[in-house]
Amino acid sequence: MAVSQSDLAQMRLQNIQALRGLAALAVVLSHLVFVEAKYSTAPILSELFLFGMSGVDLFFVISGFIMVYITQTRQSAQPNNILDFLFARAARIYPLYWVVTLALLLVYLVRPDMVFASSSGEPNILKSFLLWPDERLPLLEVGWTLIHEMSFYLAFALLLFIPTKWRFAGAFFWGVAVYIGLRAGWHEQTNITRILFHPLTFEFLAGAFVAWIMIARPLKFGWVFSTIGAGGLIAAIYIWRNDMMALFDLPWHRVFTLLAPMSFILAAALAFEHRQKIAPRPLVRLGDWSYSLYLTHVLSISLAGRVWALFERPGPIDNAVMLLLMIVFSIVVAGATYRFIEKPMLDAAKRASKKLAARKLP
Repeated sequence: MAVSQSDLAQMRLQNIQALRGLAALAVVLSHLVFVEAKYSTAPILSELFLFGMSGVDLFFVISGFIMVYITQTRQSAQPNNILDFLFARAARIYPLYWVVTLALLLVYLVRPDMVFASSSGEPNILKSFLLWPDERLPLLEVGWTLIHEMSFYLAFALLLFIPTKWRFAGAFFWGVAVYIGLRAGWHEQTNITRILFHPLTFEFLAGAFVAWIMIARPLKFGWVFSTIGAGGLIAAIYIWRNDMMALFDLPWHRVFTLLAPMSFILAAALAFEHRQKIAPRPLVRLGDWSYSLYLTHVLSISLAGRVWALFERPGPIDNAVMLLLMIVFSIVVAGATYRFIEKPMLDAAKRASKKLAARKLP
């Protein structure tokens, strides 16, 4: 039985929010490896923690799902609807990103060695703010994932010109086009084609296909899906245990390794929510803060690391305590950022969207 549009509208997706929180926290853990190695004389974190970078892959799969979920009720290809979609996506991504990047820019202008030291060359400031594809990373380095996000949103907007019942097929041929472009070497032509034909696009599409499957028939077997997903991640950790960075440096290996497990974990979260099995409230709240956490955590833990370096002592207890405090500090900063910056901007964007919609009415 297909899921009705009213049922879709009533879904709160609390488990998806919890997954977002876990994904952001996983990325924080992966970056703690680098911070500890820089400021501690006796690191205790294993390089296995670098697997936390896979939180980005979970974000991408979730993004693909969300795009189908929020556009499923669009029955016609009206340009206004597509513009509303793009406005909403831009309003979700850019404002907070600009605030954090601006704060980082102020530091960069005074102490460039404190901001972009891990990358070669100088960042392109304009392209960084625009999230425009470039051979260099953005000033806020985690912004590279947002470049992929915005590319996906723009391409997905083209699907909105297609009647709802044909969008699954449209996404399938989109995937075929990406594969052909990769095989033909089109991704090597420009910085833009490198993003458009990047293997990570398949993770977005996988999440979209999970959404269409859920719409066609409610997902069940949550424990089966979660077991398969967790098993896939454990297998990935075991296979790449001796060279974890290689997994994330090789796009095809990354996609082949993580796309299926993350898709099953997404399906499991939806299946559990369908049966009213909801994640703990603190984890859902962390999901609400996940974007703020993702954008601010590198600044938070880097600042904490510099403070730690002033009194760091050899021994595992010192490291364990400080690593825990850095995690807590990054979450507190994210919560404050969400409460006082991100949420007010989101509310303002919603009000602006409603005003624009009201002006379109006869």
